[in-house]
Amino acid sequence: MKTQLAAGEGPDIVGGLIDETTVKLGYFEDLTPRFAGKYYDSGTSYVTFDGKLYGLPQASWFNGIYYNVDLFKKYNLQIPKTLDEYFAVAKTFQDNGIKPQAIGLKNANVAMQSFIALALNDYIGMPEGKGFDEAFRTGSASMKEALLPALNTWTEYLKRGIFTKDMLGLEEEQAIDEFTSGKAAMFQTGPWYMDTFKQKNPAMNIGMFPNLGTKGGPGWMVGGPGVAFGINAKSTAKEAAFQVLELLSTPEGQEAYWNDNKGGSSFLKGVEFEMPAEYRDAQEAFKQGNVYFPPNGWGALRNPIIDELGKMIQAVVGGQETPEQALASVDKKAAALRSK
Repeated sequence: MKTQLAAGEGPDIVGGLIDETTVKLGYFEDLTPRFAGKYYDSGTSYVTFDGKLYGLPQASWFNGIYYNVDLFKKYNLQIPKTLDEYFAVAKTFQDNGIKPQAIGLKNANVAMQSFIALALNDYIGMPEGKGFDEAFRTGSASMKEALLPALNTWTEYLKRGIFTKDMLGLEEEQAIDEFTSGKAAMFQTGPWYMDTFKQKNPAMNIGMFPNLGTKGGPGWMVGGPGVAFGINAKSTAKEAAFQVLELLSTPEGQEAYWNDNKGGSSFLKGVEFEMPAEYRDAQEAFKQGNVYFPPNGWGALRNPIIDELGKMIQAVVGGQETPEQALASVDKKAAALRSK
């Protein structure tokens, strides 16, 4: 897609790819004159540069921990509020021959988000970590220094046998099958898989609680604004593209989009959606605004560091890297990117 945009080609409306670099290269049309003020800043801040808006955020995305309500009831288990309580729940399932949590670690992005969820709870989402993302983007903070304690804590999943090396060969679809068949009690993901769950097991009773950490509190959802739609600056049909975005920027347009992404919230002012019942155990996190995806604050580092961090978490699972070595590798990659 970037190759097409660089050649002055590509689609008229582009989903994603809007960042500091692509904007400076002139790939995207300035949307400010027609859309300024229509969306909340919490949704547009990551696609706004030098005071100009280049993308319209769609319904928010988030992930938490889906759980099998009937299995929790069968073993008289309460929803965990801390990581220690989660580990106690996991031990009960292990003792009864049930996988505590299915996870497709073959996907590096899945591995990355699992770690980021804990880092949010234990550092990035805490007062002391509030400025980490900006500091990491500019090079005044390193992952190894800031996030090593969180990664050391994350390895408890490995030490306790909740995540295992063989899961590095597990695809997301296989992990979903384990969850929907009752072989696994929990699964970390977002609303985009709800229809899949229901198709595979229509009778399954599902709930979701937030990702947890060692410090308690309401927990955190890994998430943020959905993919932002921008207009190709070289489009030969700009007016038609603007009309599409204007239709999407109405209550009816937002509802139509949300119907295929139920569970998120709209950033368009004056539009609210009712959360499905499956998410009631996560309501406190939503009320506190604990929905955040740290890489959105990493600027041009975002995508390559997401990839590198995911690969390094996989290496930790496989035993090829220690947590310290893994984060040092991510810092080295970030330094090389900044130098460019």
